[in-house]
This record gives sequence, structure tokens and C-alpha cells, in this order.
Amino acid sequence: MQLIKFQLFSGDKLIRDIPFKKGLNIITNQDAAGNQIGKSTALRAIDFCLGGDIHQLWTDPETKAANKDVKQFLTSGNVVFHLVVSINGYQSTITRCATLKGRQIRILSTIDGTEYTTDTSFQQVLPSTLGHTVARPTFKQIKRRFFRVFKKSSNQTLKYLHSYTSDDEYRFVNLYLFGFDGEDKLQKEYKLNKRLSDIQSRRKAILNARHLAHYEKQLASIDKEIQILSEKEEAIDITGVQESVIQKLQEVRSKIANLSSSVSYLEIRLVYYKKTIDEYENKVQQVDTQTIRNIYEEAKALIPDLSKSFEETVAFHNSMLESKARYVKDQVEKIEKELTTQRLELRAHLKNEERLVKEVAAAGQLDGFILIEKAIQEQREKRGQVNFVVLEVKRIDSESEHLDSELKRLRAINEELENSFNNKIAVFNKEYTPLAQNVFGVPLKLEKESSDDGKITFSIQKEDEISGDGAPRAAAMTFELALVKYSQETNSKLPQFTMQDYIEAVDDDKIEKLFNFANKNKAQTIVAVLSYKLHPLGEKFCDSNTVLTLSQADKFFKV
Repeated sequence: MQLIKFQLFSGDKLIRDIPFKKGLNIITNQDAAGNQIGKSTALRAIDFCLGGDIHQLWTDPETKAANKDVKQFLTSGNVVFHLVVSINGYQSTITRCATLKGRQIRILSTIDGTEYTTDTSFQQVLPSTLGHTVARPTFKQIKRRFFRVFKKSSNQTLKYLHSYTSDDEYRFVNLYLFGFDGEDKLQKEYKLNKRLSDIQSRRKAILNARHLAHYEKQLASIDKEIQILSEKEEAIDITGVQESVIQKLQEVRSKIANLSSSVSYLEIRLVYYKKTIDEYENKVQQVDTQTIRNIYEEAKALIPDLSKSFEETVAFHNSMLESKARYVKDQVEKIEKELTTQRLELRAHLKNEERLVKEVAAAGQLDGFILIEKAIQEQREKRGQVNFVVLEVKRIDSESEHLDSELKRLRAINEELENSFNNKIAVFNKEYTPLAQNVFGVPLKLEKESSDDGKITFSIQKEDEISGDGAPRAAAMTFELALVKYSQETNSKLPQFTMQDYIEAVDDDKIEKLFNFANKNKAQTIVAVLSYKLHPLGEKFCDSNTVLTLSQADKFFKV
């Protein structure tokens, strides 16, 4: 995808008409006072056409103050944003128009003439129209990779999203950027890893700081004791005792054994759930407010009219944890009710056992038989408890073995896909490393590593060696230009253009080298920059590459 043309209409009046060429496209100022005239806003207007938030068009990113005149103008229902893009050689037209209805902003959008009356419906269709057909990473995450229009993240080469974005999210972004066709398998791998982690935690809780061998040894000892007691029982003469009474006694004791095992199982679950509740409640007490503040500030920058306060954000975070704790408490309540029911049933069987024992004793004076039967019953109850632990741990081990096997199979498939992936990274580095060498005198290189669990991480080799004014900002732009060139070389579905802002801190010589690369390689680059940074490039260069010049008398929206 490349940009062809941006237009802005107020009714029938054409306010802006900006054609874009391959290579460099400069948006700058005419007067000495180049701030607050709409250079950055021009980039954000393009972003808005491609699904960006409308609030960024009238909100100052530094002060968070809203320009009420611009907001009123843009939400009048008369202003239409019009963007033409090229996708695989075919042109597509996107329009957007906002209207303020009470306190709610409604946006009418079209894609090639098809209307979308809600922002949600537009956002659902836009990605696939532009060639983005996967759910993860999102289109917005990929778009941000090419759009350096947010100051907070403009200096971050790899971790360019919000500060709370997880390493897993970046992993999926980078795998997608370089054509790794195993997203579904990676997601399955992630889920299997999560399941494996969960059941291993349960295994640990059930074993209660002991090894399985301890319980197996205990089980063998109990079985041996039962065998000895059974042999003693068989040696006792029970002539004269009704067989039906003995059978009833044995049946009752079998039920007692089963119920004892069930009660033990529920008691173990109860302990496990109570530990989970403690973990959630501790997280509420130990909440990292600084991390939440970072998230809040990121959201505030994107949505300046955010109605929720920071304190409400913290409260919401805590409420989610408390909600999880409440759910587990509900489970605890159900288990406790079931435990009460089973314990009552167990007591009833124990009373029945006591009655039958007395009946046997009265019939046959079999004190020894009764004592042995009681001892056998106690051992069987104990065996039920221990056997539950052994069986449950073995079940978990069996499932873990199956999960390990499936994970190995998936990783083998992913490894084959990785070979193609490595080749694509090599294509990227073929552009990236020489460009970095030219700009910084340092041959930067994108590298990836696979950890033992199969996860892939990315880093930039020798990144710590670059220096000079605005070096991190220049490094980020270097990466994006190489990425645009890579997208062209591989004919991928990625954007084949980049938008750059906040480059004033970059050394003049680095800016010149980056601009020359864009033109030489026809890497479409739209850049907003103050005019004083362009003086070293010469008037001829600026004239041939400038697509929009603004001033205090001619601001972007002319408001």
C-alpha cells in the first residue's frame, strides 16, 4: 500500500490537495514561526483516514489542550477527509466525515463508495481492504510500526507501542512483519504452554512440597498393612455370624472409603482455591500504580477527552482482580456446600457401621474380628486419600507428557517455517545494515533468538554503539526506511510508505542521508519537519520534495 493523494473538503470547497510521490514528501513551514500551524496534524489526518482516532486532530499532544475551533469545524458534518491509496496496483478511496450529536461524535466513512455509518463497522472492514487479514497482530499495531507520529514512542526502534505492550505482542508483530506464516501454530503453542503451566501449578499444590515417590511409598506401605490385616481377618472363625450382616458391614465400609476419598479430594481443591484467592487479593494490595499510570498516560495521549481519572483507572484494575477473586470464592462456596453434604453422608454411614459392628459383636462375640475390620477400614480411608494424590499427579503427568509431545511437534513445524523467516530477515538486513553504516558508521543488524521454550525474541546488534544528536530518533527512522524497502523487495502486504515526525533533534548530516536513501530507493516517506532543518539541503532539493508548506496565515485546516 502506498499513498496517492490526500484531499480535505469543506462542503464543496477544496481546502487541501496533497499529491504524494514515491520517495520523499516534505511537509514544512514557510514563516520563521513554524509551530502550531498543522504540520504534524497533516500526518494525523492521514492516520485518521486509516482508522486513527479523530481526537488527535484537535488535541495538542504536549499540553493535552483541545482546540475548540478546530473541533467545532471538523465535527460540523461539512468537512470530508479524502484519501486515495494504491494497493497491489489498484487504487482505493477512503472518506471520513464527523458530526457532533450532543456529546457523541459520529463518523460516516466510505471505502470505494460503500458507506459505514459507525466507526466500529468501518474499523472491521478497513484492515482487510488494505491487505491485513489476520487478527493478531492488529492492523493498528502494524500501522504504528510505519507511522512515527507519537512523540513518546518516536525514539524506540523495536518497542514502539505503548509501554505496557507485552513481549508476546511484539513477538507476533515482528513475526508478521517478516512473513512468518505460523500464527495459528504459534497461538496454539502459546495456549499449550499456558495449559502446561497451569496443571504444573496444580501438581505442585497437590503434592504439597513432597515428591510423588513419597506418596507411592506411603501407598505401598498401606497396601502391605491391609494385606496383613486381611490375612489375620481370614484366620478368625466367624461361624454363627449371619453372612448378610457381614456383607452389609463390608458394603457400608466401602461407601465410607469412597466418601473419605471424595472428601479428601474436595479438601485439596479447597486449599488450592483459597491460595488462588490470596494471590488475587495480594495483587490488589501490591498493585504497581506506576505501571498503571504509564498505561493511563498513553491512553490519555490517544484519547484526550478520556472521562476516567487515573484513580478510576486504578480502581478498575483492582476491580478486575477482585472480580476474579469473587469468582473463585463462589467456587469455594460450592465446594464447601458439597463438603458439608458429603461429611453428613459420611457421618450417617459411620453410625450405620457402628450399629452393624454391635450386631456382629452380639451375634458372635468377635471382638478380634471387629478390631481388625476397623483397622482395615481406617487403612482403606487413608489409602483413598493417598491414592487420590497419586492418581491425580499421574493424570497430570500423563497430560503433561502429551502436551510436551504436541509442543515438540509444533516447534518442529515452526522450525521449518523459521528457515523461510530467516531468509526474509536477511533480505531486510541487506538494506538495513548498509543504511545504518552510512548514517551512523555502525553496521546495525536485526537479530532473532529462540529460547528453550520456542519463543522468538528480537534485538538490534550494536545498537548501543550509535551516537550523535537525536541518534535514537534517527535509528528508528533508519529501521522504518529499510522496512519500506524490504516491503517493496518482497512485494508484501505491508505498507510501502512511512510517516515521520519529531526529527528536529537529528543531526543535519543524518537527515540528509536518510532523505537521500528515501529518494534513491523510491521509499515513500512523508515527513513533517521545521524548515530550518532543511536549509543545509539547499533550495532546489526542498522545492522538488516539498508537498505542503504551511504558515501562521495558512494553517492546515485554515481555521
